[in-house]
Amino acid sequence: MNRRFLLLTLLLAASAILTAGLVPRTDLPHPKDASREQLVHWLVLRDLRGEPEELRLVLVRRLEEEFGEGVDWKGLSGQLSQSQQQRIRENLIVLLRPWFMDKVDGYFSRSGEDRMAYMDRLLDTIVAWRGVDDLPAGGQEGDGGENSLFIVLQQKALGWQKEAEPSRAQQIGEFLLAMQFRYVVSGRADS
Repeated sequence: MNRRFLLLTLLLAASAILTAGLVPRTDLPHPKDASREQLVHWLVLRDLRGEPEELRLVLVRRLEEEFGEGVDWKGLSGQLSQSQQQRIRENLIVLLRPWFMDKVDGYFSRSGEDRMAYMDRLLDTIVAWRGVDDLPAGGQEGDGGENSLFIVLQQKALGWQKEAEPSRAQQIGEFLLAMQFRYVVSGRADS
């Protein structure tokens, strides 16, 4: 069975359950114990801005683990209401910070060639999730241009850099430069 078909089927089933109101918010297990469907429920049912940073980090790591090859966002968007789509997009933007900071730490825990391979895996993930740009942003359809995941990530990271203590701000800056350089040199910017 095609992996994308299976993923889409799971997401559609989760959507049907959510639409029917069969899964109350309080019944979601901690993300470390959640199934693939329950991870999707976290994105649709919860406003992650109110969740602790540690929980967000666990959730984003699990999402990357389970859906690292991407999601058929166009197929999913046809099965969800616009408000559900918007909630997913808003929650994914909330999850960018813990994900990005985790990636900064991972990058600086490596050296030389390991850093390059690490950056390549990170950029592959960004490219695989690029379709999230098709979900509504603030009630508007995604345009894949100004609101692209890579651009949003860069803009947010510059803000986090300004808020960080000097040594962390320097790490974020170096990481951003390395990420941008590798993104362009690898040809991912053209894909």
